[in-house]
Amino acid sequence: MTAVRFARRASHELDRIEAWCQTNRPALWPVFIAELAQAVRLLRTAPELGHEYQAVRTHGVRRLLLERTQFYAYYRYHPTKALVVILSVWSTRRRRPPSLR
Repeated sequence: MTAVRFARRASHELDRIEAWCQTNRPALWPVFIAELAQAVRLLRTAPELGHEYQAVRTHGVRRLLLERTQFYAYYRYHPTKALVVILSVWSTRRRRPPSLR
């Protein structure tokens, strides 16, 4: 089974998402967390599930859509380490993509 870890950037984004939800839409947070947990479970067993993200300087980055909450989990899969690193968790409603340098 593949291990899944969150990069520091993704952890900070989750903190910001939680703060926004608590202020603006408290009922969204538990739905978001449940959907993200399901995505992590999927990535543990099928790490190549997400679509390749085609953008400048993102070689090897994939993204998985969290359909109910409309967020993308951007991640990189390291098959030799059996490791998925979630780089960013980003709303599809934002006008610009995350900087994944």
